Amino acid sequence: SRTNAMRLVGLRASQQLLSDVSLGSGGRSSVSGIRATVFGASGFLGRYVVNNLGRVGSQVVVTSRSGELGLRHLRLMGDIGRIIPADFSIRDKDSLRRAIAPSNVVINCVGKFWDTRNYKLEEVHSHFPQVLAEVCKELGVEQIVHVSALGASAEMQSRILRTKAVGEAALHSAFPNAVIVRPGTLFGAEDKYVNWLAQMQKYLRFYPQFFDGLATLSPVYVNDVARCIGKVCHDYDTYKGKTIEVVGPRPYTQAQLFELLTKIAHVNSPTIVFPPLLSQLVGKWTDFIPDHFAFGDMSYDRVMLFADDNVPSNDPNVLKAEDLGITPSDLEEVGRIWLTMWRRGTQYSEA
Repeated sequence: SRTNAMRLVGLRASQQLLSDVSLGSGGRSSVSGIRATVFGASGFLGRYVVNNLGRVGSQVVVTSRSGELGLRHLRLMGDIGRIIPADFSIRDKDSLRRAIAPSNVVINCVGKFWDTRNYKLEEVHSHFPQVLAEVCKELGVEQIVHVSALGASAEMQSRILRTKAVGEAALHSAFPNAVIVRPGTLFGAEDKYVNWLAQMQKYLRFYPQFFDGLATLSPVYVNDVARCIGKVCHDYDTYKGKTIEVVGPRPYTQAQLFELLTKIAHVNSPTIVFPPLLSQLVGKWTDFIPDHFAFGDMSYDRVMLFADDNVPSNDPNVLKAEDLGITPSDLEEVGRIWLTMWRRGTQYSEA
């Protein structure tokens, strides 16, 4: 009959529509199969992670303590209805359960550079990963990607790295299959280190080198770290239980980094080398400076990061970005995109 024929046509049309749905990384309107909850989504690294997941059709629950107003800019990073905001507190397990329940992978990008009156480094870096693992086990989530820091060790002088090391150990104890990602010093358009150095040169007209300027850094482009996390989410079984160190193609001493910024930003400011004791005193002093001043993005705990070299380990069991098929970007090439804004004159002065 005509009715049955129309039903058959409609059924075939529906089947064709379903077959046309792109599975895999086909674009923001495809279906990647990843349902992720990103803690720290509004932070520097978190927003890049959300963008890399959203652009391939993932459903992403983005969490923040600042409410929906602190997350609304992330909605543009995925298809309509695929980026879902959620309030949470690291002290409220019920809020963690609500945020994690829709997902099959949890990504922890939460981190701090200094204590505040509400949260200490130990609570954020050391205690929260263990709580997160317990809630994931309770809800049956079998995939956790935890962002730590390059050089995290109990032997480091920096309290940031020591608390990160405790958090790694606690997470692995409660969730052995978790993937640990250790990025080097992050740089990007919104970073708080390379931009801070350029800001110091432009406004205070000097460049500080802490702990005699001897420490070696391993800067890495923030989007390269986000791509590594996306790669892990797509093929979790290959990387489960692994530790991945993500660094740039070459290390820099503080002096070499100063030369690079001078070359790009056209600022030839004097260098002030702080010996260890004076570096610690300057670090203590920066704890009392408001964020809107030039030293506001520094703290004692962050200054102590320069007390030791921040370089990849020699452990053969630790993976690198290249093992995931990702070639890290060079700071000199990528940095030119935004560091020219710190030039004292126009960025077209070369012409």
